[in-house]
Amino acid sequence: MTAPQKHIILVDADLEAQVRFKSNFSSKEVEIIAFTSGMGAIQYIKQTDAPDLLVLEEAAKPLGAVQTLNYLKDQIAFTAPVVVIAENLEEDTIAAQAQKVITKPYKCEDIAFIKELLMLKELAGAEEEKYYKLDYLKELAEGDTDFIKESLKIFIQTVPPQIEELTQNHASENFKQVGQLAHAVKPSFEMLQNYKAAKICDDLAHHAKPDEMEHLVDQLLQEHQHIISSLKADFSDL
Repeated sequence: MTAPQKHIILVDADLEAQVRFKSNFSSKEVEIIAFTSGMGAIQYIKQTDAPDLLVLEEAAKPLGAVQTLNYLKDQIAFTAPVVVIAENLEEDTIAAQAQKVITKPYKCEDIAFIKELLMLKELAGAEEEKYYKLDYLKELAEGDTDFIKESLKIFIQTVPPQIEELTQNHASENFKQVGQLAHAVKPSFEMLQNYKAAKICDDLAHHAKPDEMEHLVDQLLQEHQHIISSLKADFSDL
């Protein structure tokens, strides 16, 4: 017997981030209704049944996450579980009202938490670990396979030189340039939904101290090599 489809309401002002979030879930298992503002979500919830999960930005306009949740609880006795997307994880005020606070780029463990919360454990464990995914590209391409292939070719042609330049700058202790290069290459990893590599880039660009960079650079190089090897193995014409 097929399990009933779960329903998520997503509030995120970033349309590309909406696409990335949706790409982590099977449309057969989960229906995701996305809004760019909290007001749209409020009106939708008032007119329909409560979702299985509400995922919203801490800064969701016009009220923000805290006031949006307070309004829903006061007006319609909203009790569905909530996951909040925050700038950082040290948000004590909102954490008290949410099952979990997550940050962007979404980590694998955050998506796994949501799947378990929705009782999608079979889905969470069914996929073999991959170093890249094409769901985001497929959504952008709208069926244009040439667009996907060209995007992968650009990745293979442009990212390795950037990673090489990054490692050389680290070896030369040019840490500011390391951060700038990491920031520049991060969207390429997000495009292929390798959020581990994207998170490493974010750490190198904004958080890591010089003595913490060596380990992160090694991790990024390894993850990058896995992606390139996987792409070449899966697409012989690249």
